[in-house]
Amino acid sequence: MAQKLDLAANVLKVGHHGYKDATSLEFLNNVNPEYAVISTNKNNKLGYPSREILHRLENHNIKTFITYESGTVGFKTDGVSLQLITE
Repeated sequence: MAQKLDLAANVLKVGHHGYKDATSLEFLNNVNPEYAVISTNKNNKLGYPSREILHRLENHNIKTFITYESGTVGFKTDGVSLQLITE
């Protein structure tokens, strides 16, 4: 971000299983994804994903998928359109 690179992406794999400090508001604003995927198991000891991250994604109207709810999440593209693939 300090180099002012274009970070825009349709899909964001949320960092560190959705830990509260792993996906900053500034980073999220720069990426501005349509979809976010959080990879974590349901009964993890640290309570990931954090409520802060879930609220941040929700407030940006980002369609969010958590692997313990959706199973495997993937995307297929032809370079123009994007297709969501879940189990």
